[in-house]
Amino acid sequence: MLNTIVPFIVLILVVVFIHEYGHYYFARKYGVGVTDFSIGFGKEIFGWNDKSGTRWKICWIPLGGYVKFFGDRNVFSQSDQEEVLKKYMTIPLINGLSPRSHPTQVLSDVFTIQEIKKKPISKLQICWIGDSNNVLNSLIEASVKFSFKLNIGCPKKYEPNKILLSWAKKNKSNIKIFNDSKKAAKGSDVVFTDKVISMNDKVNKIKKMKDFKNFKVTSIVMNCAKKDAIFLHCLPRGSEVSNGVFLGKQSKVFQQALNRIYVQKSILLYCFEKLR
Repeated sequence: MLNTIVPFIVLILVVVFIHEYGHYYFARKYGVGVTDFSIGFGKEIFGWNDKSGTRWKICWIPLGGYVKFFGDRNVFSQSDQEEVLKKYMTIPLINGLSPRSHPTQVLSDVFTIQEIKKKPISKLQICWIGDSNNVLNSLIEASVKFSFKLNIGCPKKYEPNKILLSWAKKNKSNIKIFNDSKKAAKGSDVVFTDKVISMNDKVNKIKKMKDFKNFKVTSIVMNCAKKDAIFLHCLPRGSEVSNGVFLGKQSKVFQQALNRIYVQKSILLYCFEKLR
């Protein structure tokens, strides 16, 4: 029986690869970003990231495959819900939170930073230490919009999406990536972090936590930043920050949390054209 099943599976994999590679080839040819090229469905057996940021992987169920384009919500190439709504709605649409970005959070954080530092964020150096999640994606976009320096500290294989970084580079961003938390924090005015395990993470949590063991924000890391540097966290917290930092004098996490109320109200007023 194995003499029949194995050749059949191999044949299916070859056909799937050729079919999906056609999608991949033309997407790349016409400048469409590809985040995933999968042979099979289900849990990933093994994979690797190429230079363009595409994740090539082999999965457990070999009966098919897919190419996921940048901006797709799922493997069926459906766009993010907010993009679909934006296309057909005639009233303002606010992205309060999505798996790919968290702009309202970051807008509130920009407000908090300028409120505390008493100067434009464009004159400050911001540091992010941790996973490349939706908050960091929006922080990268904000670094372009508000023209501030952004240092990112994370393990090599957890660096931000190369397509997003390419966009930021084209728009004259000032972003540096470090695989060392202390180097990333050096000379920074603000140090950010977030939980290593996000809500949508479908990963080996124990392994991921181990990968980030050297990227915990401690007093040693904060000492690498400027003396008057502040610490921010969008909450809830985990083991990615020490108690000494989280509850210390440099921590402004509760002021940061409170300011979300005011900024979200301002966004609503702006949408209703009531902002004075």
